[in-house]
Amino acid sequence: MCGICGIVNLDGSPADAHLLAEMAEMMRHRGPDDMGTFTDGPAGIAMVRLSIIDIAGGHQPMHNEDQSAWTVCNGEIYNFKELRNALTTQSHNFYNRSDVEVIPHLYEEHRDGLVDKLRGEFALAVYDRPQRRLLLARDRLGIKPLHYFTDGSVFLFASEIKALLRHPAVRREINPDALNEYLTWNYVPEPLSIYKNIAKVPPGHRLVLENGKIRIERYWELRYDIDTTSSPEQLAERLLAELSEAVRIRLVSDTPIGAFLSGGIDSSAVVALMAKHAGRIKTFSIDFEDAQYSETEYARLVAQKYDTDHEEFTVKADASAIIDDVLSYFDEPFGDSSALPTFVVSKMARSRVKVVQSGDGGDETFAGYERYVWETNRSRYARIPAFIRAGIFRPVSRMLPEWMYGKNYLNHISLDNDARYVNTMCAFTNTAKPHLYTPEFAAKLTSVDCSGRFMDLFRARSSSDYLTRLQYVDTNTYLPGDCLVKTDRMANANSLEVRVPFLDDKVVELAATIPADLKLRNGITKYILKQSMKDLLPEKILTRGKMGFAVPIPKWFSGDWADDVRQMLFEPRTLQRGYFNEAHVRRIWNEHQRGRRNHRTALWVLWVLEKWHRQYIDTDPTRKK
Repeated sequence: MCGICGIVNLDGSPADAHLLAEMAEMMRHRGPDDMGTFTDGPAGIAMVRLSIIDIAGGHQPMHNEDQSAWTVCNGEIYNFKELRNALTTQSHNFYNRSDVEVIPHLYEEHRDGLVDKLRGEFALAVYDRPQRRLLLARDRLGIKPLHYFTDGSVFLFASEIKALLRHPAVRREINPDALNEYLTWNYVPEPLSIYKNIAKVPPGHRLVLENGKIRIERYWELRYDIDTTSSPEQLAERLLAELSEAVRIRLVSDTPIGAFLSGGIDSSAVVALMAKHAGRIKTFSIDFEDAQYSETEYARLVAQKYDTDHEEFTVKADASAIIDDVLSYFDEPFGDSSALPTFVVSKMARSRVKVVQSGDGGDETFAGYERYVWETNRSRYARIPAFIRAGIFRPVSRMLPEWMYGKNYLNHISLDNDARYVNTMCAFTNTAKPHLYTPEFAAKLTSVDCSGRFMDLFRARSSSDYLTRLQYVDTNTYLPGDCLVKTDRMANANSLEVRVPFLDDKVVELAATIPADLKLRNGITKYILKQSMKDLLPEKILTRGKMGFAVPIPKWFSGDWADDVRQMLFEPRTLQRGYFNEAHVRRIWNEHQRGRRNHRTALWVLWVLEKWHRQYIDTDPTRKK
């Protein structure tokens, strides 16, 4: 919806209003309709706005009655009317109709506890003028981004890293450990960024800057208190009511609203409930020339059932022409190839509407990934005594050549359940990275193993069933680090707001009470969600298998894009960066081209990294506009 940023000079020198505006301007794609700044001594906050609610009067930054508290917010507060009514009874006065104006008044009443009152998707800042105190907060699941930088003399924050890079204090120095994380997971997880001294405020956390000191604390965490008293029918009914309400409150807008429609259960459920509340809506789908990646048959079923104004766009191999533009919006290397069709469908939707709803978050919330089926089935490997798995399978795996089939499988089953799941999520595993990295790069790393945070999350839910632990890990890692980053950057690249009812606070908290066997039952994913939607969606939608937003990368890398990819991976300019063993990269390239093994993820991750280097390290991205 918007982009926010700010400066606090810790030495007390006046904030540079012109520099603050330049930082905001770097995010103009997030908010093409309006820009506002506010400075007060050493501090300043700014925002660029995509006007959705109170188009004429919703200018930010906003303040309370005596202008002691100033705020900027990226996102939407869906319970703002109830909050406004309550604040009015406490003698607070308002000067516009915006949802954001409740924030400075809530700060007066509740200080940092204001975030507990908010239902929505947000990244916000409140500057307390008398106390010269800054509060930052990010929504519970990490739907909206928030980054910060400090070097002891200045503190900066922004929705996107490129705004921070505009400040002269920020140097574009790569964090080797963050690069190792990227090559492991395809993205750089919170709280790290690819740059030294730039970090991310984690989901469900707030940051307070006071007297030159930073304090970061969690204000919300998803808890799994399982409901053992309600029947499956009662839970399905309750779920339908909560999801319907989450969709309804996300219809508030002074501009038209549409929906992404893939034909999967999540987006189809959102469209069905939108149609219930709003009548005829616009829907948007992506198709591929390769039929095995096409879901349009299913999307059309839902579009026809609810008589939507439906549009489709086909992504072709010549999409390589826009890949540089797509990747530039991430600011750091990002290896999820489904960013490409997300960009295209966002661009198509923005030509018709300013706001869409999507099914993001349904897989994590209701156990929709096929890997949940695979891993719960593979948990039987844990019955094999550990001394056999670790003492026989693992050593044999390490003895086998890198190219030999079965090597990865033996290593995989040698691991404990939690470690095995982490291993499945890796682009480059701990056993592969020593072959990939040069000795010089490996020496710069704190550790080649990036699994520590993931294993901590598993241990935090050690008393839960295995499926719940998988969901908890994904909700705290893959969801905010990959899925939500992808949607946020690609939508905002096209000045489009995406709202995600499956990640509504009430929906997520209800889902966490539902027993695991009602989410994944006899190999059926999202069982309870499908039960709740059985009267609203076609049978084909309810019974189809999971497909995902896959992209035909193996075919493109072996055909249309092959020459360009090979040239970039093996140019002297690439190899001289000193990260990778050229012989190992050539081996995986040759295996992919010969069809011996599918290395699409590894090759994509390496290619994207080099493209990012050329956009952000070899050149100055802040001088492009």
